[in-house]
Amino acid sequence: MNKPCAVSVKQYSLSAIIELSKIAQLARERCDPQDSATLVHAAGNLIGLIETDILAVIYREYPELDDLA
Repeated sequence: MNKPCAVSVKQYSLSAIIELSKIAQLARERCDPQDSATLVHAAGNLIGLIETDILAVIYREYPELDDLA
């Protein structure tokens, strides 16, 4: 992956994590406990996949893009 592509993918990935986090928060605040648990679990799984399957790949190739390093 070239660096400009990696930068764009990183930005979209972080945006997706923000939106998934909003889903989890909304579920905690407004859904019944069983639905909330299901939604929070699903959002967490998706966030984990984005972290491991997209962002980690980018950061291995371009460590300077990792803001937390």
